[in-house]
Amino acid sequence: MRAVAAVLLTLAATAGCASGGGPAHGVPGAASAGAPTAGAASAGPTPAGASAPGSAPAGSPAAATVMICAEEIREEIAGALGTAPRSPLSPHWDGHVYWCAYDYGGGRSMRLSVEELPDRPTAASRFGRLRAAAAGSRTVRGLGDAAFARGDGSAVALRDRMVLTVDVSRLPAVFGTPPRPRAGVALTVATTVTICWKEH
Repeated sequence: MRAVAAVLLTLAATAGCASGGGPAHGVPGAASAGAPTAGAASAGPTPAGASAPGSAPAGSPAAATVMICAEEIREEIAGALGTAPRSPLSPHWDGHVYWCAYDYGGGRSMRLSVEELPDRPTAASRFGRLRAAAAGSRTVRGLGDAAFARGDGSAVALRDRMVLTVDVSRLPAVFGTPPRPRAGVALTVATTVTICWKEH
């Protein structure tokens, strides 16, 4: 746990984004976060595109949401992992979930998604259900308003009315340059995203 915390604190001190949108909600919108520390808990599989009960925000995704597939974060993630995706990102938006896949070839990929909910209480409720449905997970402290790491290493973070998921289930057990555990990849990416949200 201490090793994960040290890595993430280092990332928080060095990561930055060249450009981006300003904070707000709706279209555009944003969020912010800090640097995480992992601990024991319980949670599990998070279908990134699963629907949440209640009405979802209409229209375009928030500016902070769009950032997960934008060039500046793509470059930040490539720098943090020492590995760049092999093809352009292709974002998708279904009305409340925005996502894209970072394809590294050879069947290796990572999916980033943001689920937008109507308000903070609804988002917190959604996050709570995802965490309760998961198994073999760890609480992650200092990332967004709340966060956990799933048993497969993927990271889920709550921030304002958004739920960020970094799904690394299709990455090998060790990935990046230098190589790191899959769970470390997810937390590094989630931290990079939330730092960029905070800066903008």
